[in-house]
Amino acid sequence: MAQDICSSPGHGDLPAPAFDMTPTAAKEGEQVILQCQISWKSPVTRIIFCKDGVQVHSLKAQQGKGNYVTFFPMTRESAGTFTCGYQHKDNSNRVRNSALSAPTNLRVTGSGSSSQAGTSTAASVPPATNPQKLHTIIGIIIGVVTLSLLLLLLLIAACAMRKGACRERCQR
Repeated sequence: MAQDICSSPGHGDLPAPAFDMTPTAAKEGEQVILQCQISWKSPVTRIIFCKDGVQVHSLKAQQGKGNYVTFFPMTRESAGTFTCGYQHKDNSNRVRNSALSAPTNLRVTGSGSSSQAGTSTAASVPPATNPQKLHTIIGIIIGVVTLSLLLLLLLIAACAMRKGACRERCQR
C-alpha cells in the first residue's frame, strides 16, 4: 500500500502534507533531515517518505502529532526527487492515501576531501535514530538551556539589586 502512495502522485484523496529537506545538497557520508508536516486533523496511521516514486522510509504515526522527522544518509545514489505522504486507516480498516507533498530535489555534492578524512563532522553525527528519541533529547536540551538562562537572569538581578543597595549606603 505504501508503494502505491509513492508511485501515484496526486492520486490520494486526502490533503497533501508539507515537506521540507535540510540541506538540499550534501556530501557523501553526511545526513539530510527529511521533515513531513501534516495539518489534517483526522488520525493518521503512517507517514511515508519517497524518493523518485519509491518508498525510502516510513514512520508509524502518533495521535495528535503533526510533524515527523527522519534522517537520510547520503551516498552517491542519494540524488533525486523527494516527497512525503501519509495514510489514514478508518474504523472499517479501509486505508486512504494522501496526495504527495510538493517535490524537493536533493543533490550530492561529492565526497569529503582526503585531507578531511577522519575529521569530518559527518563521522560525529549518530546514525539514523528513532525520531521520537531525538525530539525528547532536543526537548530536554531546550529545557536545560531555558532553566540555565532563567537562573542566570535571577543571579544578575540579585547582583544588581545588591550593588544598588550598597551605593545608597556608601554615599551617606
